[in-house]
Amino acid sequence: MTGYATREADTYMPKEYELARTLCQAVYEKYPFDGKTQVTIHTDGTIHSVVASFQNAQQADLLALV
Repeated sequence: MTGYATREADTYMPKEYELARTLCQAVYEKYPFDGKTQVTIHTDGTIHSVVASFQNAQQADLLALV
């Protein structure tokens, strides 16, 4: 997690935080269970990796949301 304010998003939060938060909210709509998401981006702003882990959620269903 990057710990500084930035202009990458309207909320002044780092881009990877906003992407992870949005993904978490989208998955939570379908699977209202405990879960976590992580988005890693390159310095040029392209997405490097996405991790989503939710209890009782099938992997294929989570991949369809990404």
